[in-house]
Amino acid sequence: MCASLVHGQSFFYPDNFKGRVVSTAEDIGGISVQNTTRGYATITDDAGFFEIRALAQDSLLLSGVSFEKKIFVVTKAHLEQKLVYIPLEEKITELQGIVLMPYNLSGDLSRDANSLGTQEVITASTLGLPNANVKPLMQSERLLREAAMPKFNVSMLLALPFNPIINEITGRTKMLKKRVARDKRYILSEQMRTFFPDSLYVNRLGLKEDKLSDFFYYCEIDDQFLSLAKSQDLLRIWEFLKEKSEAYIRNNKMLWKNRYKSLLFNWCKKVYMRFRYVKFIILGCFFLCLLSWSGTHKFYLSVTQLNYSEKEHSLQMTSRLFIDDLNSLILKRYNIDAHFETKDQHPMAMQYLELYFQKKFKLIINGKSLEYQILGQKRDTDVVVFFIEATGVYLTDVQELEVYNALLTDLFDEQQNVVHLKINNQKKSFLLMKDKPSGLLKLD
Repeated sequence: MCASLVHGQSFFYPDNFKGRVVSTAEDIGGISVQNTTRGYATITDDAGFFEIRALAQDSLLLSGVSFEKKIFVVTKAHLEQKLVYIPLEEKITELQGIVLMPYNLSGDLSRDANSLGTQEVITASTLGLPNANVKPLMQSERLLREAAMPKFNVSMLLALPFNPIINEITGRTKMLKKRVARDKRYILSEQMRTFFPDSLYVNRLGLKEDKLSDFFYYCEIDDQFLSLAKSQDLLRIWEFLKEKSEAYIRNNKMLWKNRYKSLLFNWCKKVYMRFRYVKFIILGCFFLCLLSWSGTHKFYLSVTQLNYSEKEHSLQMTSRLFIDDLNSLILKRYNIDAHFETKDQHPMAMQYLELYFQKKFKLIINGKSLEYQILGQKRDTDVVVFFIEATGVYLTDVQELEVYNALLTDLFDEQQNVVHLKINNQKKSFLLMKDKPSGLLKLD
């Protein structure tokens, strides 16, 4: 009796029928498969596979825009197979003829183009629609308009808007203003990039194609950028880009050259420890490698560029540090695996790093510490670029600027931190180390 019940259940309840549509056409995805007997339906995936409930003698209707309809009858043998292939034929529509006479076309493009009249392009402006010429706001501008205090009107006497007041107190309005300014700079840099083809930047300036976006961000922090981008003076813009490209390439070469030195040093050290029985030979090779490099040897390096923006009265900085050095730092000091700039980045990694920055990186104006914020960061190969800003800086009140940079010196004794300053027409660079972590610039 139990056996008959099981047999009856398999008879009344459909099984999963697995099939695949095959055709000479490349696109066999999204084909409709309907079990017209039972009322089930599905579609094929991109490779033509599908699965539908069916019993023996059920009819499957397969149809697609580019294919002839086909009715496939399921048999008991089909249900016993793991996969059933169903061929479909492409639908070919033949045109009997094309009539051009209603438009008085002859087939000669030059003659037809002169005979056809032109019509006015229909736009919101030509139709006279309201706000047709209003420029759409960016997302950051819409957020700022929602957060800021609106223009005064009589209704504000009855119901004072509290959100703008709260945003002003908490600093959200100020943050959104900076975001709007940053977005406008980004739009201008993208426009500046389109003035010349990318091949010109690669062939004439020596930049790598995958680094062009990073290069134009590097140009954004220069004080001359806004005026040049708005002027659209191609000769001045090209001279500006040429000067910035030389500095950009020089900074990147310094970063990579010293990283290669570090890798060579660590490799020689590991080889020496592993093969101690030939230590004299390895030691000799090690010193030969070191002698091939000139002067001092910077095995660990960071590069910080600091510029002053007279328009925004702020110090704008970019700081480049190697990802593996940052991961080692957070692991040693805070005992967590940071995994910076990966999908597995620890949620507390940036908070710990900001605490570390506040202790090891300081800006001191006239003997008083200046507060700054890390606006964001992005990955550049195996380097993390941090974007830092200190606001409320007026040069008329500044006699001297001291930069304290002891980043990673507590982890690596040979760590060297290069700082480039550019304030108005004054430029100065510092090489800061563990025993000399500060550099002083006196303004004229």
